[in-house]
Amino acid sequence: MHLQSNIISLWGWALACVILCVTAGCNRSGADQSAVSIETPIRVEARGRDFVWHFRYPGEDGQLGTEDDLDLGEQLNLPAGVDVIMSLESDDLIYTWTSPSLNLKEIAVPQLTRTLIFRTPGPGAYPVEVDPLCGWRFLHDEQMGRVVVQSLTDFNIWYLQAMQQTK
Repeated sequence: MHLQSNIISLWGWALACVILCVTAGCNRSGADQSAVSIETPIRVEARGRDFVWHFRYPGEDGQLGTEDDLDLGEQLNLPAGVDVIMSLESDDLIYTWTSPSLNLKEIAVPQLTRTLIFRTPGPGAYPVEVDPLCGWRFLHDEQMGRVVVQSLTDFNIWYLQAMQQTK
């Protein structure tokens, strides 16, 4: 009986150590997140133009749709495991934002804003594929963009560098 209570006590201490280590790791990642002015859920804009998606992020003010926004081209960088609210718009045609590997699909129509809400998966590169409404796939490129999901630390580094380059 005494041996059994010592084993239970040892497991209790081991569990406490694991919880303490995990909590310390969470606090450290929270500190990384405060290094970036972008808040969660992350708000981004995807704008279809000339058969390509163009992605825009909030700038230093943390607001999307202001003069300091970061317009960074055809690649959407996001941290893993966060909620994303993406507004979809089109400047010229009707586009379908399709990423089968992310299980996402939505339509963008000129003069109309659609919203796509999702949670990012683990790190990786996910294509945004062409899904033409006309049905003529051979007239279009294979991809209209790409989503790159990375660790929070890598995303913070990328975002800060992007902000510096646009100044």
